[in-house]
Amino acid sequence: MQNSDSVLLPVNKVHGYESALHLAHSFTRESKGKIYAIYVIEVKLDFPIDVEVKDEINRGEETLAYIELLAKEEKCTVEAEILQARQAGPAIVQEAANIPASMIVLSVDHNNALTGFRMGKTTDYVLKNSGCPVLLWRSGAVETPLTSRS
Repeated sequence: MQNSDSVLLPVNKVHGYESALHLAHSFTRESKGKIYAIYVIEVKLDFPIDVEVKDEINRGEETLAYIELLAKEEKCTVEAEILQARQAGPAIVQEAANIPASMIVLSVDHNNALTGFRMGKTTDYVLKNSGCPVLLWRSGAVETPLTSRS
């Protein structure tokens, strides 16, 4: 496992990043590096890019506060920020270049069992355009209880 001075961890919902944060910390622990957690608000073209979207800002603040709490428990350094952009993918790639990040840990969701695994537009964009390594993280599947046949 390679050590990193800085890892970018994009987040977009309050829960579900516990394992991804732990993984990011495993890359920064030895070098005493920093994890940059970002929450990207996608602003529609109908609005100015700097429009204040209170509901999204509140969700972002709640999400980043939870990440900071987890980081405190994990004893790792996290810098958290809310960004506004037209699309999350380019914002993530640009932020990784600005830091500069040694790596992006990108958490992906489980997909529908019927449709299989499909990457979303953000994941696809980041994988194609990132100037640094990208590690996709998907937590294990949640088991559903089998129904008994009588």
